[in-house]
Amino acid sequence: MEENIEKLKKIFNKIKNMELSESLRSGTTGLGYTFETLIGKREDNKADPDFLGIEIKTKLGYTKSPLTLFTLVPLKENKSSIKFILNNFGYPDKNKKLRSFRGNVFCNFNNIIANKYIFKLCINKKNQKLELIIYNLYMQKINNEIYWDLSEIKKRLFTKLNYLALIKGYPYIRNNKKFYKYTYLSIYKVKNFETFLKLIEEDKIFIVFNIGMHKSADRFGQICDRGTAFRIKQEYLEELFDKIE
Repeated sequence: MEENIEKLKKIFNKIKNMELSESLRSGTTGLGYTFETLIGKREDNKADPDFLGIEIKTKLGYTKSPLTLFTLVPLKENKSSIKFILNNFGYPDKNKKLRSFRGNVFCNFNNIIANKYIFKLCINKKNQKLELIIYNLYMQKINNEIYWDLSEIKKRLFTKLNYLALIKGYPYIRNNKKFYKYTYLSIYKVKNFETFLKLIEEDKIFIVFNIGMHKSADRFGQICDRGTAFRIKQEYLEELFDKIE
C-alpha cells in the first residue's frame, strides 16, 4: 500500500502544480468529478475504492460540511425499505403530485421529519443490526422493521474506506468559466469497526436519507433514491481514521 500511496501523491503533486484545472461539470460534484478525470478514473457507483485501494474524497477548502463515507440501502423483510419509507412517511413535494423524504437520522438527537415523525438509530449488538426506530411526536414507537446488518456495514466500511485520501480544492472564475485549484492531500487509514459504532452512538456519524420521485415524462412518479448515506462531521474525522500523511 505504501507504493500506491506514493503513486497517488506524485499524481496529486502534478495536479497541484498546474495553474488551474477547468471544471468538467457544473454543480456541487464538479470538484470531485474533475479531479477523478484528471487521474484517469471513470465515474461509477462501485463499492470498490477509487484508486489502487484508496478511496478519494474531495472537499471545497472553505467548507465544514459533513463528509459522506459510503451509501448503503437499509433492509426490510419481504419489502423495499425505500418504497416503504417514501409511501408511509414521505410528504408532498412542491408540485404536490409527487412525494419526497429527506432527513438526517441520529442515535440520540431527535430530528423531526415532515413535522410528524422522529427517526432514530439504535445499535442492536445482540441481533447484529443497526435499527431504524420510528416514533410519533409523543415518542410512541410506530415502526422498527427497517435495519442494516452490522456485518454489511463493516464490509462496506473496510472495502470502501480502509484507506482514504482527502483532497481539498478552491474554485475560481475566469472569463465566466469555473476552474479549480487543488491544494491539499491527506491520507488516512480506518481504525476499527468498534470505533465506527461508537461514533454512531455519539451522533458523530449519522445517516442521511434523500428519496424522491422522477419528474421527467418517461419516468414520472418512479422512485428516485439518491443514496442513503453514512456521513461524519469533519471535526471527528481523526477519531475514525489514523492520519498517515
